[in-house]
Amino acid sequence: MPEVHIHATRGHSVEQKRLVVKEITDTLSRHFNINPDWVLITFIEASPDSKAQGGKLYIDHGGS
Repeated sequence: MPEVHIHATRGHSVEQKRLVVKEITDTLSRHFNINPDWVLITFIEASPDSKAQGGKLYIDHGGS
């Protein structure tokens, strides 16, 4: 059973997540030749003040 963890900042809509989950599931099930029900996806979300890139918090440089 493939397990996918998606790390992202908070703020993505449920509809965006649905689309991502559908595409990832379709891709894995097609290329791994497995039942889509076997694909497990978890979103791990952090607030923009809890993630940093390039030495700056996301809230300090507008990253997402």
